[in-house]
Amino acid sequence: IGSAVTPSGASVIITSIPAGYKQLAVRLSRVEFVAAETLQLKVSVNNGSSYATAVPISAALGSGIVDVSGLVIIDAADPAGTYKRTIIPHTVSGAGTAFDTPSLADVSGNIDAIRLDGVASANFDGGKVELWGIK
Repeated sequence: IGSAVTPSGASVIITSIPAGYKQLAVRLSRVEFVAAETLQLKVSVNNGSSYATAVPISAALGSGIVDVSGLVIIDAADPAGTYKRTIIPHTVSGAGTAFDTPSLADVSGNIDAIRLDGVASANFDGGKVELWGIK
C-alpha cells in the first residue's frame, strides 16, 4: 500500500489506508533512532485525528544498539464487532534481541492510519518502513 518511507523526525505517519484489508503488515528494515529508544505503534480509525493507546513493537534499544527490523501484523478490519485488534510484532534489534509480545488495540471501525514513534520521543535516523495489505 503505497511506497516505502524513510523515517525521519519524531514519527512516521501513514494515513488514508483504504478499507477492505483484513490485515496490515508493517515491514521494518533497520529503522534507527538517534538515541536509546523503544519503538511503538498506534492505530487510528479516523485517518489520524486520534490514535488508540500505543503498543510496544520492539525491545528497548540501548545506546549504540539503535536499530530494529522485522514485521508487525495488524488485524485491520472488525468483521465481528469485537472492537479489539490483535497486533503481533516479530522484530529484532541490531544486537539480536527478539520481541514478539502480542498486544490488543481497543478500536471500533476499520484501521485507516498508523503511527510509529518512540516511547521517549527520540527522532528517527534512517531505515525503511513499508506497509502491505492483505485482503
